[in-house]
Amino acid sequence: MPLYTNTERGTVTYTPGTINASLVLPNNTVANNAAGTLTAVPEFKLAVAAYDRFILKYTLFTTHDATSDIRVKVSTPTSPTLYRAQLVSSATSATITSEANLDLETSSENDTAEVKVLVHNGANSGNIEFSFAERADGAGLTIMGGSYLEYIKF
Repeated sequence: MPLYTNTERGTVTYTPGTINASLVLPNNTVANNAAGTLTAVPEFKLAVAAYDRFILKYTLFTTHDATSDIRVKVSTPTSPTLYRAQLVSSATSATITSEANLDLETSSENDTAEVKVLVHNGANSGNIEFSFAERADGAGLTIMGGSYLEYIKF
């Protein structure tokens, strides 16, 4: 039963010490675009208050051809004080330190990918939101039902 001190907020947060994995994608979500236009996944929307801190891990089961590169973005309320994200698949990875698109070039069909994110939110409340796109001109990208978000607030 960990207690986490949040010095920016001046509070202590109690957590049972377990990771919450209740945000599961029940059905397939399709992004059929080669222009990289992001498609939101509302099932992965997570409310965040001012100065909240989260560790998130999205596990994505994808269907695509060998030329359909993957683009994801995890958006936060304005002005997080700390943001780190990494997109990893069986073939390669991409890392960013600001809220931007993560692009992953694929050379094989279908994949399992993970998006790992650390967020220290600033003074604005809102939502952490996940979106994705097919980045290259392939036959389309589908995130399969059963993909999920694990997170812990600390």
